[in-house]
Amino acid sequence: MGECASAAGRCSCQEPGATLFAYPHTEVSLNIARPLAALVAVLLLAPPQTAHAQDMWPAHGWDCTDTAFGEAEASLDVVARCVRLWEAYRDIALTSPDERRRAIKAMERLYLEGTDRDAHLARHALNRLGVANLPSRKDAMLRAEHKRRSAATSASAGEVVEGAPASTGRCAVPAPSRSEKVAAKRSVTAGKRALKRKKNRNAIGILQAAVDSAPGYAPARYYAAVAYALPGDEARMAEHLECLIAIGTPESASLLRRAREDRQFKGIRDNSPGFKHATGYARIKLGNSLGEYGEDNIDNIEDSLERLGWAVEEVTETPRAYGEPHIWYKPEAKRSAYFIMKVLGHPRTQTHLIDWSDESFDLIIAWGDGVKKGREPRLYVRDPDDSRSHLDDIERAEKEALRKPEAFASEVDKVVGTPERAVDRVEGNINRAGRTVDRLQKTGEKLDRMFK
Repeated sequence: MGECASAAGRCSCQEPGATLFAYPHTEVSLNIARPLAALVAVLLLAPPQTAHAQDMWPAHGWDCTDTAFGEAEASLDVVARCVRLWEAYRDIALTSPDERRRAIKAMERLYLEGTDRDAHLARHALNRLGVANLPSRKDAMLRAEHKRRSAATSASAGEVVEGAPASTGRCAVPAPSRSEKVAAKRSVTAGKRALKRKKNRNAIGILQAAVDSAPGYAPARYYAAVAYALPGDEARMAEHLECLIAIGTPESASLLRRAREDRQFKGIRDNSPGFKHATGYARIKLGNSLGEYGEDNIDNIEDSLERLGWAVEEVTETPRAYGEPHIWYKPEAKRSAYFIMKVLGHPRTQTHLIDWSDESFDLIIAWGDGVKKGREPRLYVRDPDDSRSHLDDIERAEKEALRKPEAFASEVDKVVGTPERAVDRVEGNINRAGRTVDRLQKTGEKLDRMFK
């Protein structure tokens, strides 16, 4: 780690863990210290590892190949556990076609048959594998219920559930003809008028009809998502947003980008992984670990993120200094973390998966850097007015990722997805050994809440 300093002139650049930032200051007993010293010696003599050699999937997901992703059908609990491990540790660049096939099969089953939380996890994992258009969960449940009732009595075979989506398979979004587009545009205008008048039931009917007549017309999908979001129908809202991704045009990408700032989604966006995954929305906390030395960078980070459509919800001080920036992210915010790393522009930014269940923020950023005594801190993040070209490039790239998320999945995994990744690999074996020791020392310690 590079040198770092807080306003008080103290340095503490230890790698943070699952809850930010303060750790109990416990001493390591001698019976732990001696094996650790031996381990350091072994690591110092070990040759540098490549990214592939550092793949952590065999150590963490070794049993999943034969259970959750095997030919036999495993329980949904087993599948959910293995998909979580897959998201945390699997480098998809190392997967074989057969492994991908079996993983996709298990993930699609988890998406259709699991809980809403399981479905969001599976959707994100499938997206990494290039599966962007998924069947409607509601349609699958309706078909299963219909089949069950038909088996019990033929009288119920024709039963229709009010408000069910018209589609019965994957999201089909053919480009509308000119006449279809004109008619759908007229319906969208009527639907927006109904929304403005608080006639949400009417708006749903009008906008769903527009979608049924022109499934590939992006504004119809957007306002249908709005209409379902207002009463809290997360599943149908997410379905229309996923179809916006499937449309894959610059217009649909702009609408997805717009959604995260649209107040009509305000009541649902904070608690909807589907919304976050589709639009890039994230609840963000920003921490300054350097006191007055970090203020200029912190101010510019906050302003730059706001200009890109990521409003920082909370800015605070951290109780310790860091020698580099750190980003903690939830799985559905991984792609956003990738672009925020570009905003930070620091070569030693480290990323960490939020793998605990009670965190309300989707992205937690701690700004840190090495500051040498008597020198001014380096300004990594410039004022947005002075870096318009750079921010415009990031915005264009992010819209392209919203339009074609599967095309960015491999790059995002490479840059962000490696657990506790260090951007600057030049630090070599000594720092790798030090980080390993830090992690071992923290094992079993109870961590405090982030930013308290």
